[in-house]
Amino acid sequence: WGEKNDDNNIGTVDHSLGTPIDTLFSLESGSPISVDLTDIINSSGELSFGLGVLDPSDNVSFYSKEKLLTDGAGGYAPQMSVWPSLSFQQDSLSVAYDLAFTEGWNLISVPFDGLNPHPQSVFATLIKNNQLVYVSSPKGFYKPNDPLGTLDSINSKDGYYIKASGSESNIYFRGKAFSNASLSLSAGWNLISYYPSYELNIEDAFADLIDANNLQYVAGFDQGGLVYDPDAQGTNTLHRLMPTKGYWVKINQAVENFSYPEEGQSGSTAMIANNFIEHPDVKPNPSFMFVKGQIIGHYNVGDWVKVLSEDRKIVGAIKIIKGGYLRNSPVYGDDFTTEEIDGLKTGELLSFTYNGDTLSSQIKFYPMSFKEVELDYKAFLPSTFALHQNYPNPFNPVTTIQYDVPDNGPVTIIIYDLTGRKIKTLVNQVSTPGRYSIIWNGTNDFGKSISSGMYFYRMEAPGFKSVKKLMLLK
Repeated sequence: WGEKNDDNNIGTVDHSLGTPIDTLFSLESGSPISVDLTDIINSSGELSFGLGVLDPSDNVSFYSKEKLLTDGAGGYAPQMSVWPSLSFQQDSLSVAYDLAFTEGWNLISVPFDGLNPHPQSVFATLIKNNQLVYVSSPKGFYKPNDPLGTLDSINSKDGYYIKASGSESNIYFRGKAFSNASLSLSAGWNLISYYPSYELNIEDAFADLIDANNLQYVAGFDQGGLVYDPDAQGTNTLHRLMPTKGYWVKINQAVENFSYPEEGQSGSTAMIANNFIEHPDVKPNPSFMFVKGQIIGHYNVGDWVKVLSEDRKIVGAIKIIKGGYLRNSPVYGDDFTTEEIDGLKTGELLSFTYNGDTLSSQIKFYPMSFKEVELDYKAFLPSTFALHQNYPNPFNPVTTIQYDVPDNGPVTIIIYDLTGRKIKTLVNQVSTPGRYSIIWNGTNDFGKSISSGMYFYRMEAPGFKSVKKLMLLK
């Protein structure tokens, strides 16, 4: 906090907001006071005021949106007139939120009235701190200093993807409480705000849509994609709606004047926690689909089945839950804000890997689609020899190479440099049928680290030869 004089206001300033506020008195909860303001600020006509209460122990402050000072020859001086009487009603009070962003993508809403709706104003704190990377919605995008941006207004009824560059990014919203608490939903997908100031279980929030068999899916995004399917209770990851978050809602038929139930009117009492899908090899972004299903064969509850792209990138991870079911989990496409291709392309085939065995599938990536898979690992035996592309590639310092052996016989896999000089023998043994994985740490046959660059790895077996490239980066 600090003092500020300018042509808009005078008094203390919340620097995180950049908003001048005339803090007149501090009170304790339940201890109201009255004060004559005529000697402090004088004006005439109708003025607009706000009363902000962050929590019962916070200060209560009056502030004015009008110009309170006149710039005269001798400097700033108060305007001379009579201060009007003040009265407040609950629906006209100012509300404030301190919303923390995680590094990367966030799905939020700004459910307030009385704000300057331009993204440059709403996200001024992030822009000032050089932490705002991108704002995206079905209605357009905003990127700081990009003249081609198509999003010029933040609607209090919509949801927005925000990409932040800092792990401790905060933004402060301050405005009137949401006055028109109803939403119009179209058939299909809708990206909407969650405007209540309280949490709700998802079954309570959408009870009417569920009872009418009109709700298909609800999807959220908090450290990654979350989903609620009313027909698949056991594998859902989204259970609770949170204030100032945004949510995708897919319905069969359009609905006018949808609203969330009032606090305390819901049928359930216990709040159910969301099941966040966090895996260190997966990079969440707004382009995703959902995959659920079942695994057959030997498995451990709590293990992960990884989802691979055609070039062996890890684009998703699905946790095995009780009964061998695969929790409904996001599989990610490419993050359009990065230069590298770090996810699936539309129409690309998915494969699944668990305990070193990889199964192909006919599932193709399409954003906001839902697929189900059955993975049978109980009798996986390759029908042909195969040498797979290493992953990750490029790599530093470790990469994995998988290969298939259909029959008993000798198998060798050797790393060569570009001149054909042998660098490292990875495999030289008689192998039984199965799928194998070998890890290479970028060292030669003498255990010494090799220099960065392009290398080849060659597999030989009876009647089979295959060579692939790999890249070591340091």
